[in-house]
Amino acid sequence: MKRSISILLSIVLILMTFTPALADSQDDYYKQAGEILGSVKVLQGNASGDLMLNNYLNRQDMVVLVSRLFKEESTARNSSPKVPFKDVTDNFYKPYISWSVNKGLIVGKTETKFGFNETVTVQQLQTVLLRALGYNEEAKNWEDVPTFATSLGLMDNINTQPNNTVIRGSMAGKTVNALRLNKKGT
Repeated sequence: MKRSISILLSIVLILMTFTPALADSQDDYYKQAGEILGSVKVLQGNASGDLMLNNYLNRQDMVVLVSRLFKEESTARNSSPKVPFKDVTDNFYKPYISWSVNKGLIVGKTETKFGFNETVTVQQLQTVLLRALGYNEEAKNWEDVPTFATSLGLMDNINTQPNNTVIRGSMAGKTVNALRLNKKGT
C-alpha cells in the first residue's frame, strides 16, 4: 500500500507543479484540483465526463473516493459487506463502508447509524483526511480538528467553515492539499 500511495503522490505532485499555482480564485482551484484527481482516477465524473464539482458530497461517496485515493477500490469493493449501520441498505456501498471502518478511516454517526445519503461537512472531511494521513489521535479531538487541519495545510486556497457542506470541488481541493503533506511520522 505504501508503494501505491507513493506512486499516486508522485504523480499528483508532478501535476500540482503546473496547475494549482495558477489558480486565480477558489473556483479555479477546485476545477484544477478536480482535474488532477480526475487524471489519476480518484475523482470520476458522469457519463459525459462532467466531474460534477458543484454537487454536494454524500458520506457514502466520500468512502468510495477514499478507497480510490488509497488505490484500494477493488479491495474495498470486494471486502466483506458486513456493516453495523441500519441505514446502509444499498448493497453497492456496504463493502466500501465496511472497508473504511476496518481501516479506521470513518466511523458512523452512532453505533448503528452511518449517515447514509447525508452530505459531508468540512469538519467530517477534514477528520477523514487526517486519519488517511495517519493523524488518528489528532482526529479524535473533534473540537480541534478544524484548527489542526488548517495548521497542516489542508485548507490552503480554501475558504469554508467547519459546518459547511462539502461540494465535490471543495473535496478535490482539500484532497490535493492532503496529498502535498507527509504522512505522520515520515
